[in-house]
Amino acid sequence: MDLQNNEHLSPLIKLAKIVSVIGIIYHFYVLVVRPTAPGILRPIHILFIVLMAVLTSSGSEYKRGGKFFKAIEYLLAAGVMISTIYIIVDQEAYIIRCGLGPNTMDLIFSIISIAAILLLTKRNFGWPMVVLTGIFFAYALFGNYAPGLFKIRPMSFSRIIGQLYSVENGIFGMMTGVSAAYVLPFLFLGAMMQVTGTGELFIDLANSIAGKKRGGPAKVAVISSALFGTMSGAGSANVVATGAFTIPMMIKTGYPGVFAGAVEAVASTGGQIMPPIMASAAFLAAEITGIPYGKLALAAVVPALVYYLAIYLAVDLKAGQLKLRIYKEGETKPVLALLLKKGFLLIPLLIIIFMMMILNSSPLRAATFAILSSVVIALLNKEDRITLGKLVDAMYETARGLAPVALAFAAAGITVGLLNLSGFGIRMSSLLMDLSEGNIVFALVLTAIITIILGMGLPVAASYVITASVCAPALVKMGIPLLPAHLFVLHYASLSSITPPVALAAYAAAGVAKENPLSVGVKSVKLGLASFVLPFLFVLGPEMLITPDMNITAVPAIIFAIMGTVTITLGVIGWWNENFAALSRVMLVLGGMLMLDTGSKSDILGLVLAGIALFIHYSKHKGSFKKSKDKGSSE
Repeated sequence: MDLQNNEHLSPLIKLAKIVSVIGIIYHFYVLVVRPTAPGILRPIHILFIVLMAVLTSSGSEYKRGGKFFKAIEYLLAAGVMISTIYIIVDQEAYIIRCGLGPNTMDLIFSIISIAAILLLTKRNFGWPMVVLTGIFFAYALFGNYAPGLFKIRPMSFSRIIGQLYSVENGIFGMMTGVSAAYVLPFLFLGAMMQVTGTGELFIDLANSIAGKKRGGPAKVAVISSALFGTMSGAGSANVVATGAFTIPMMIKTGYPGVFAGAVEAVASTGGQIMPPIMASAAFLAAEITGIPYGKLALAAVVPALVYYLAIYLAVDLKAGQLKLRIYKEGETKPVLALLLKKGFLLIPLLIIIFMMMILNSSPLRAATFAILSSVVIALLNKEDRITLGKLVDAMYETARGLAPVALAFAAAGITVGLLNLSGFGIRMSSLLMDLSEGNIVFALVLTAIITIILGMGLPVAASYVITASVCAPALVKMGIPLLPAHLFVLHYASLSSITPPVALAAYAAAGVAKENPLSVGVKSVKLGLASFVLPFLFVLGPEMLITPDMNITAVPAIIFAIMGTVTITLGVIGWWNENFAALSRVMLVLGGMLMLDTGSKSDILGLVLAGIALFIHYSKHKGSFKKSKDKGSSE
């Protein structure tokens, strides 16, 4: 439902805009100008997102009893507001009780806050997060009856609830702190970049680079999604922002609707692992591991580029297989001319890259300077100068987009709090090590499966932080360095967006393409097959990750990563000037996977296997290749 087009909701929207302006100004004031204690900032942040979630919804999201549940939401929001006032007024005593134990009022407000967060999370993301939280709550409460390894000490209901209401754990824990200090500033930066026209510039650049090439609209989708991902970092949002333009163009060019939706879903999912901003989960990874965010983003560069290389090649090969014409409608400006005219819009992004990756500044500091530069650009840009109304709209869109993300963070914070309280994460980590019996590859496979299962219907940040709490410690104990271990979990948390049966990015793309969501999801997995293997490569061969201490050994690792990705893509699409035979496709995929494996023997074996398949294919269709070459030279 488009709230802005519903006249009867206009008073709520006006109120939501007032709340968004006050909330964002407050956040920047206490984050940048006059820092305040987490015990004050985090409860206010929770109140802010709860109010925005309630005010920007009509209740129609509920299939039944919309008015009833909407009334419940208002009551819970009022309870959260009173709870926030209670914490601020009673701050010193509240902090002391966090260590000693809750009183009756703490328990009441904790239950109200948890209920509000879970109800609103269910409304935005469905049942998975709520059910998962319920399971871990039941384990914390009744785990003393569990057998063997999973038996825990008995805990009272009041102790569990009290811990979830403390500054260190649960609702107001690290997850909410990251949401307030990192996610909000970067979402506002993205909104400001949209106001200044940077999103349009990305589309124009993609059109200039690939619009007139074979399969142009699909290549535009890949490039624009990669560029948009640098300031968005959210797969579904990326699909909506770029897919509304690219998917219809792909279909009009001749791509099947399922393929068009899958291309956009896979390309948009890549935005979640595309530096410099990546997904909001990357901020959590930096916070959990203690690795500077700039170093983490720099390490993700090669895997992200290889990921997009596979998609770009896939759409090119598919265009050739379908014999699609070059799409010539509309005009495109040369890249250089476009950059000379509008390149200044990229200054905020360049500031982010420079400050986080070179100066090693904090994400908040980098985002603040980037936002200030975007404001200056918006004021000086004669073509599209910012107005007070546009600035308010940017704040409103930021707050509205933040609400579901921050709610997922808060809900995941409750789950992680329960994991820590019960010690379930430590027990699962031990079990993972026992099951794998020291075999790192098997442990990685189990971790990938767990991450994808947990990622069904969950936002990337939630699935990442839960899996990181359960599996990452075991991977590190088995000798995998901290950075590759968490990057592995982050990649698979992102890939869960395109993995059926619940694939949020694929479903969003299916809606735009008007195709069956499951079909789009399955096709997405096929297109992104290489990306499912890639995380194993940088864990088993971390030298391919760009780090300050990388050396010459990274070169062959990167080369074989590219070759393996290209070979797998050839096998998946099944075309190179002519269709491959079934056996050749199998050889190509297997050869590509061997090249992605670390070790000279597997690399050589994969190269030989792929080489034989390509030689057989070329020999069989030599005449066709000659005709294609003659046609290309005549053109």
